[in-house]
Amino acid sequence: MNLPALKDLTPFLDSERRTFSASVTRILSLTESLPALSSGTQHVLEGVP
Repeated sequence: MNLPALKDLTPFLDSERRTFSASVTRILSLTESLPALSSGTQHVLEGVP
């Protein structure tokens, strides 16, 4: 493994890690809102005659 290539990769890896953590944050917030979403759907379905 040659170090210059690794050094060139560092900015790329940093941006990848930022993108990844942003995706994880988005997924976590989605899963947190899922229970509210499913209970809301249940209420709507119960309201249907």
